[in-house]
Amino acid sequence: MAGNIRHPKILIDSLKTDRQNGLSIHELMSKYSLSKTTVWHHIHTVKLSEEQQQILKKRQGGSHNKYVLEVERSKLIAKELLFGKNRELVIATTMLYWAEGHKKAFVFTNTDLKMLLLHQRFLYDVLKISPNAISILIRTSDPIIPKIAHQYWSKALSLPLKNLTISHDNVQNKTRTKYGICRVMVAKSSFYLKVVLSLIELIQDEQLPL
Repeated sequence: MAGNIRHPKILIDSLKTDRQNGLSIHELMSKYSLSKTTVWHHIHTVKLSEEQQQILKKRQGGSHNKYVLEVERSKLIAKELLFGKNRELVIATTMLYWAEGHKKAFVFTNTDLKMLLLHQRFLYDVLKISPNAISILIRTSDPIIPKIAHQYWSKALSLPLKNLTISHDNVQNKTRTKYGICRVMVAKSSFYLKVVLSLIELIQDEQLPL
């Protein structure tokens, strides 16, 4: 839920600005890899003009049709991935995301480096996502030193420091881990989430190729 994570002020300000510029909630969810609840929590007080509201209503019909087409395409891609050359990786990471991943936004949170590296390999080798599209939110609390955690995860995940943001909070982020909690997000990830959820559905329906 939105209240469980304290997002950086710069992200919240950017959310509100984009909302003021007329972006829909679903567009904000996709752009920032956030759940609908989190987006609404931060932008529900932003007032849109009558003209902006009318534009959003007209776009809703087209958005729904686009959504349906994307769901169908994601199912086809999911089947292709299950039978592809990276089948074992796809199965392993799908099961991992099923257990640990966010189901409303394409977000994977963990403290285990091996799990995070496996998820990262899935992003790179299967979904062909560029490292530049990946951002990391590191949640830390005392006695963790934010700078050390920042450097650790940057090196461990082979990502530049600018891709990582630290949230140090002794109330919201209380943790006993050595380097904090790592939250992996991908820019414009709504379609990737559909693919992963389609993979999970295939496994749930026992259509997994053995």
